[in-house]
Amino acid sequence: MQKKEESNRRIIDAGFKCFALNGYKKTSVDDIAQSAGVSKALIFHYYGSKDGLYSYLLNYYIDTVTDGLQSFDGLYKTDFFERLEAFSEAKLRILQKNAALFDFSMSLANDKDQKVIDFSQPGSDASKYFDGVDMSRFKDGIELDYMIKIIFWCSAGFIKDADMSKSNVGDVMKEFKKFTDVLKKVFYKEN
Repeated sequence: MQKKEESNRRIIDAGFKCFALNGYKKTSVDDIAQSAGVSKALIFHYYGSKDGLYSYLLNYYIDTVTDGLQSFDGLYKTDFFERLEAFSEAKLRILQKNAALFDFSMSLANDKDQKVIDFSQPGSDASKYFDGVDMSRFKDGIELDYMIKIIFWCSAGFIKDADMSKSNVGDVMKEFKKFTDVLKKVFYKEN
């Protein structure tokens, strides 16, 4: 039984690594099998297909982040950007524990393959962590849905560019705070 678990763990790790590195479309089951040191047949035995493995990895990623955010203490913050900072820090701390998960999460934002978009839709909604935020501080006349998408895209890009292998979460968050201060100036009403 232990050998099966070890083989499966290697497949999972290799899947995260290969999909993060090459994207969904360019990653083959051969690539994953070679990286994991297992046969293609074993991957098909465990997951049925490349889609099955990808779906498993996406759900594993979502479950890991969701479980980690259960203790998210930023929900009391009513300022949108303070909540965003707290949410981003919590997510970074979760992902920093597993570099493969961090790289996979960054690849989700960049992979334009329709299958990735279809796979990602159900678990990609972070909006539940932003319930109760005071939206009255935003400038009048801005379409909030578009503005929030812009802010999330910018935030994801910022975090993607942060070299977590050379930085700690605290240093990244100091820079992120400067970044959100600029966004506040763009989107918030003047006091």
